[in-house]
Amino acid sequence: MEEVNGKVAFVMGGASDIGLGMTRAFLKAGMQVAIGDLQSGRIDNARSLLTTMYDADNVLPIELDVQDRSVLESAAEQIEAHFGEVQ
Repeated sequence: MEEVNGKVAFVMGGASDIGLGMTRAFLKAGMQVAIGDLQSGRIDNARSLLTTMYDADNVLPIELDVQDRSVLESAAEQIEAHFGEVQ
């Protein structure tokens, strides 16, 4: 298995259900994770949960609608601004 510690993941739908489970697994493995979700309430709940369990600097919640390409481009810029260059 490839080493993922310190790498960046972007999980769309990452604030609930399977996406939240993936987010937690990635954080536990030492990754930095941006979570995208359409509903601000889920984003707020996920932020509260994750920042009590993991380093808050490793979590970047982003409210977004994946149907809007410009929003996705903005999210990519936010992720690089927060975590640095993504490879």
